[in-house]
Amino acid sequence: MIVEPIHAPNGNDFPLMFAWSADYIFEHGDAYVGITVDPTSIKALQKFNGARYASFVVCESESVGSLRGRGTRRQQCARDVRFEEGLKWDVISQVGALLKSRERSNPMAGFNVQYLYMTSQDAAQTTYINAIGRHARLAGGTPVYDGHVIKSGGRPARIRRCAAAPANGDPRVAVTNAGVPVINVLQQGDVLGSLALRRADE
Repeated sequence: MIVEPIHAPNGNDFPLMFAWSADYIFEHGDAYVGITVDPTSIKALQKFNGARYASFVVCESESVGSLRGRGTRRQQCARDVRFEEGLKWDVISQVGALLKSRERSNPMAGFNVQYLYMTSQDAAQTTYINAIGRHARLAGGTPVYDGHVIKSGGRPARIRRCAAAPANGDPRVAVTNAGVPVINVLQQGDVLGSLALRRADE
């Protein structure tokens, strides 16, 4: 089964990996699930269908008042506390765990979901692999995701809304040992810019 945290370059969900892989997925009898992970995409969904998506929100734990007075950057971050992108990591883990579960709420209930693979062009995938994936385990201790296919270099995203993404030279930029197989697919134009992300096979 393929799960894609959907890239949203223009504030709208853009399931690029599905667009490229749909024929393969269908021909092999696999299933696909796309996850909206960008808070700006939630706004776009609500604009598209306000009634259906009215309840969608990714909430900040702190109020605007508690953020005021903590410096310019914190004040800028406090402008829209309804959307905390750092909660996407919980969403990605919980969706994966549900898809592998025997819960009645599992949309794949009745199917034999043997393996769950994540793929994306979004920088969230690399952040998830490095910071979250090794800690996201099912009840039996197995990983939520059994492998990853990264597209276009895999530079990580920021961990939360008020944090900065790792800069060049930061060791968090490169994919570390994820505990599961990781394939990084580069398009030709990304090769030179991704040389610093190379590491030996493990």
